[in-house]
Amino acid sequence: MILTDMISTVNKANNFQPINKNLRKVLLGVTLVALTGFVGTGCADKEKEEAAKQEVLRLEAVRADSILQDSLVRVAQALSDSVAAAEAAIPEEPEMPPHPSLQIEWGTYTVQIASYDSRELAMPFYNKLEAEGREPYILDEVVEENGEERTIYRLRFGKYSSKDEAHNKGSEVALVHELDYWVDNYKH
Repeated sequence: MILTDMISTVNKANNFQPINKNLRKVLLGVTLVALTGFVGTGCADKEKEEAAKQEVLRLEAVRADSILQDSLVRVAQALSDSVAAAEAAIPEEPEMPPHPSLQIEWGTYTVQIASYDSRELAMPFYNKLEAEGREPYILDEVVEENGEERTIYRLRFGKYSSKDEAHNKGSEVALVHELDYWVDNYKH
């Protein structure tokens, strides 16, 4: 009966995948030594029997731990490879605008027609552009002059997909209101 239990235990241990051949040889060797001791003594000694079972269980645990560690190493390597691939796939962003709160929409353009020292000063012309249906907006932008920061309120209008379209709209407003303009990247 004891011999069958030990052979069954060894067979269960051999069914782990992937099989570590060196560990299998050690486990079988220890089991055979233990079995030889039992056969030689006629399995009369219960302490030896229990010690042999414990040794087989210990070796199974060592083998299972080895397989688990090997699996963890492979998972960690696969994760590391995935992170590296994801980081490599992230495109580089264009240089950020001077003020951290501004976001540029690359490939879209707007027309700037004036800059003011306060929002209140910009509002009369803003209202005229709005009445014309030009979709004006005021961009608050912090600039540095002579080592000091100050806010400029840039009066702009429109959001165009090409510079030519923005220049055409800017020319219309410049003729009507007799002023200069320039085309810039759309910021918000």
